[in-house]
Amino acid sequence: MSIQSLVLFAVDRFGAVVFPLRSPLISSKQCPFFILAAWIVAMSVCSPLFFAIKLVEHPGRQLVCEWQWIEAFGESLPTNYLLALFVVFLYIPIAFLSIL
Repeated sequence: MSIQSLVLFAVDRFGAVVFPLRSPLISSKQCPFFILAAWIVAMSVCSPLFFAIKLVEHPGRQLVCEWQWIEAFGESLPTNYLLALFVVFLYIPIAFLSIL
């Protein structure tokens, strides 16, 4: 969520510096929508972790949080999830910035 907030701040400041005499890129009426959208994206990206991380009791009464991905999602591997995060949040933005 913090990175998305920083991106929104950067877009707002970019508009203020590059186009100082125009109206802002993100108006005050649009701010609540962008804040809500940023929270929804952050929650949806992290939601698989709520199902994949389980509290497991080991011998000796030791409780440990463990990554139980296969039990939660079947044959889908965590590498698919991590690869999707990499592509959506790193590769696509870098590719987009290199075009500009």
